[in-house]
Amino acid sequence: MVPEAIAPWVVAATVCLVVVAIVLGVGADVAMLAGLIVLAILGLVNASQAVSGFANEGMLTVATLYVVVAGLQSTGAISRLTGPLLRNVRTERGALMRLCIPIAAISAFLNNTPIVAVMIPVVTDWAKRTRIPVSRLLMPLSYATILGGTVTLIGTSTNLVVLGLIQSQMKAAEVPGLRPIGFFDLTYVGVPLALIGVAYIIIATPKLLPIRTPVLDVDDDARRYTARVRVIPNGPFDGKSIEAAGLRNLQGLFVAEIERGDDTLSAPAPETVLRGGDVIVFAGVLETVRDLLTTRGLASAESDPEPDQRAHTLTEAVVGTSFPGLGQTIRDFGFRGRYDAVILAVARDGKRVQGRIGDVIPEPGDTLLIQADPEFAKRWRDSRDFFLVGRVDGSASVSHERAWIAVGILVVMVAAATWNGNMLGAAAVAAGLMLLTRCVSATQARNSIDLSTLLTIAASIGISRAVETTGLGKFVGEGLVRLAQGHAVGSIAAIYVATMIFTAVVSNSAAAAIMFPIALGAAAQIGGDPMPYVLAILFAASADFATPIGYQTNLMVYGPGGYRFSDYLRLGIPLNLLALIVTTVMLSLSFRLI
Repeated sequence: MVPEAIAPWVVAATVCLVVVAIVLGVGADVAMLAGLIVLAILGLVNASQAVSGFANEGMLTVATLYVVVAGLQSTGAISRLTGPLLRNVRTERGALMRLCIPIAAISAFLNNTPIVAVMIPVVTDWAKRTRIPVSRLLMPLSYATILGGTVTLIGTSTNLVVLGLIQSQMKAAEVPGLRPIGFFDLTYVGVPLALIGVAYIIIATPKLLPIRTPVLDVDDDARRYTARVRVIPNGPFDGKSIEAAGLRNLQGLFVAEIERGDDTLSAPAPETVLRGGDVIVFAGVLETVRDLLTTRGLASAESDPEPDQRAHTLTEAVVGTSFPGLGQTIRDFGFRGRYDAVILAVARDGKRVQGRIGDVIPEPGDTLLIQADPEFAKRWRDSRDFFLVGRVDGSASVSHERAWIAVGILVVMVAAATWNGNMLGAAAVAAGLMLLTRCVSATQARNSIDLSTLLTIAASIGISRAVETTGLGKFVGEGLVRLAQGHAVGSIAAIYVATMIFTAVVSNSAAAAIMFPIALGAAAQIGGDPMPYVLAILFAASADFATPIGYQTNLMVYGPGGYRFSDYLRLGIPLNLLALIVTTVMLSLSFRLI
């Protein structure tokens, strides 16, 4: 048992060691769990306090919302909402306006991580069509989703973590003035912050952000496939020319020929009009073939015209020397019946494989792009039939016909959460409806849950309890108040800056959990409403722009944009300072502190 006099210092040392471990590359979930275990062994948190984070309503709400967002992602609802907005533009600022404003609006109601995951290939392709450097668009994409996430309670998981901390504190001990956050309670600060932040991005990006070359350009991918894609009759591509349909300048992909009945149009001109039932033969790289096969209005010519409703993913498999179909065509061998899967494309030595897929005779070393159920890779990974089997990221089948059902469920969830204030209940019902309406499969729902993030949140809440119960939070809070010379506005700014620094080196949810008891300590020292101090840590933890590691979406665009660490400092530090000023002023005005 640690003596009471030194308990706060032991907790502070533990938190510092956790931060150092994360900076040195240890996973946030591992470091946080290790820190929590140390505190529990030393008796600085009891068993119920240590595990309180695993039953926290905010953490459970985040877990449930993963399923809701998976439904929106698997139906293509996100790309359906954003696709029409990305048209041809003449200037970089025009492109930034078309991109950032709608993305920020959508991010207010959807978690920003899946939005960025869906939009990276879309924006990359758009950048090539418009001749705008992709590095001028991807970082603004991340920043816009972060800013939009501050507008409502569900815009980012950090908001829900703070809500869970408030609810846990209200159950543990009464704090005068502490109250749950309503669905739109953040809007009065979030909307001005988003508007000013997006305006800054549009104005400053062309001046401050240099042109970079992506680390991996798909045009350099050695795995060049041939894929046959059918135009769905009466779909969005039926009756459009190749150029009007946007199929002429696809990144790393070109139209080799069109099969129309018994006729073959080789090297078709851009003005060639597509007809329902046409089979377009593409040659190109994996990433673009993957995106093409999940595009509304197109379907693989190798699949059934009306595919079943099972979840499908794309898998790459390299043909082995013991593959039983060597010397036979894919059709004669009966690949579909033997493996319960369909070959969509074949790559061989980086060259186009001529002819129909069914007529190809596989050779050892060929890479097959296969559409199968999600368990295909697991079943055949150790088989001698293939040298290597692996799933293609982001290749799950898309049920476009259910996109508006998914959007409707989201609208109902927002309305219910606004009406009764029960975010967890509304999210749980929405997740259930996504499963019942088959907007998302059970497998997709399980795979969508980010266990690492949930463990980080749960463990950080347990550490937060130690910061509170040992008096460390009160001590640091009093120090911040003294630093601000007892002024409420200065104390809010000091708490914001401290949270911002924590967020830059650990996860945003962990930073919010660690700073929560400190904010309560500062509020108790000054007296009055504690909510502006709590909301200061919420906005500071939700709005980190200065580093790629401080926020997950910043890290996601790091490689595809070809960025350097200094690029985030150049564009992000002014935005961080701008967010500090806007948040401090709006909170002070809203709570009549000035």
